Amino acid sequence: MHNSIKASVEAGGAKRSSSLVGSDIAIRLSDVKKEYKLYDSFSDQALDVLGVSWLRFWRRLNYKTFSALNGINLDIKKGERVGIIGRNGAGKTTLLKLITGNFAPTTGKIEVNGNVQALMQTGLGFHGEFTGLENIRSALAYSGLPASELDAAIDDIVSFCELGDFLNQPMKSYSLGMRARLQFAVSTAIKPDIVIIDEVLGAGDAYFASRSAERVRRLTDSGATLLIVSHSMSQILQFANKALWIDNGQILTSGDPLTVVNQYEERIMRMNKDAEKNASLSTNEQSPKSSAGGSRWGGEGPLRIDSSYITNSDGLVIDHFSTGEPVRLVAEVCCEDDRSHGCSCLFVLYDDVGNLVCQVVQPEQDYQLSSGSIKKVEFWLDTNPIGEGRYFLSCGLYKNFDLACPESALRYDILSRAQCVSVKSSMRDKSKIVLTGQWMDSQN
Repeated sequence: MHNSIKASVEAGGAKRSSSLVGSDIAIRLSDVKKEYKLYDSFSDQALDVLGVSWLRFWRRLNYKTFSALNGINLDIKKGERVGIIGRNGAGKTTLLKLITGNFAPTTGKIEVNGNVQALMQTGLGFHGEFTGLENIRSALAYSGLPASELDAAIDDIVSFCELGDFLNQPMKSYSLGMRARLQFAVSTAIKPDIVIIDEVLGAGDAYFASRSAERVRRLTDSGATLLIVSHSMSQILQFANKALWIDNGQILTSGDPLTVVNQYEERIMRMNKDAEKNASLSTNEQSPKSSAGGSRWGGEGPLRIDSSYITNSDGLVIDHFSTGEPVRLVAEVCCEDDRSHGCSCLFVLYDDVGNLVCQVVQPEQDYQLSSGSIKKVEFWLDTNPIGEGRYFLSCGLYKNFDLACPESALRYDILSRAQCVSVKSSMRDKSKIVLTGQWMDSQN
């Protein structure tokens, strides 16, 4: 879906020239509310939609009102990359459909300043009887792409989707993966001001997902504003520089993606533990806070990770360093009793798409702490081999930990994504782990 929008949408769907033209704001929502009527029967809905419910004058029209969004106020600046998270039914997709103009708000005002490309449901506008190439041409024509840019766009799509001779076959003969590749390629061939993505990156295989992510990255690097909804926290951390947590139709919290994701994951973990108590998320609560950076996944206790981070050789906490520099992985551990506990500390490093890069496990020791005291556990890397990129440090405390069967260990505590770090390398090698050593050869 491609819309050229430089307008405001108010309750009832009326459009007028936007006050945002010339400003640095791409999207503005002012006290936006969206309600749906839930009818007792299809006939009640039909009569109400057609405006003839008075024909059944002897019976009152029965419906309930559901508030999908309630009082949303939001400014998104040009070039921002906003990740939207929340549970199913929280209002995420409704918010995107209001911004694209698919829905009109019940009350409030929405202003959108720029051309919008919405990837909310792959397949809309594609016809099963048409060939792949015919669908490409019709979709690009519908988007309003100038004729002078048409051939280049088609070549780009054909190259990206890698469907070969299948492009001359009817689309109804395509597998779901082939459809996803073609539809995503077409949707991202146009260079819009605003890109909206709703779970589309989860389609297809790992190869397609990797190429799709790179394609979206190029769009955003060109200055496009991005709104992405995903249940994959790795995708939010990979693409977004701002995150919104929506629940029960309201923005619960917003800000730095790592902070918001950690708060969300910690709350979800807590809710899973309390599921038998019918725990629910209340929008009247204050934004959740952790005593340490990261989302706490918890465990059996009594040992607990107070914080985990990376320092330089002088013990100063750092979030930027270079390959080869000496660094220390640190965990500060506390205990809720005064007894000794057998424990291994585990440090894990993930890249920004959630792939495991490396892990190190401490041989089990007796952790003897008095209540209220802090034990500092460190792993020293005199020459760190971590390659260029962005990484997340997680930390865990276990008893009887075995890498061959980690699920059998007793888990005291886990602090996930405790810190985000960026690593630079002077080498051309973009490997996640850069090995240094000595080459030897011999000849008989």
